[in-house]
Amino acid sequence: MVLLVVVYVPLGAALARARPGTTGVVAAAGGGGVVSIVVELSQYQWLDRVASLDDVVITTTSTVVGWLVVAGLRRRDHARRAANP
Repeated sequence: MVLLVVVYVPLGAALARARPGTTGVVAAAGGGGVVSIVVELSQYQWLDRVASLDDVVITTTSTVVGWLVVAGLRRRDHARRAANP
């Protein structure tokens, strides 16, 4: 489970850098969810493993957390620059 979080938080951070804005969290959830579903279906189809809905939820949440961290740091940086011109 920790490995899932470690892999998908940077994905959310990358999505935040690629698509800044208020709809970014939706893009992060959608992007993380799609990637996670593809991985789970691939495991089920070709690797004879069990697909897990829990993994999809964890990875999608991790992607959103990564996006929120980068978006929060970006907001803090903008606020700092506005306060100290």
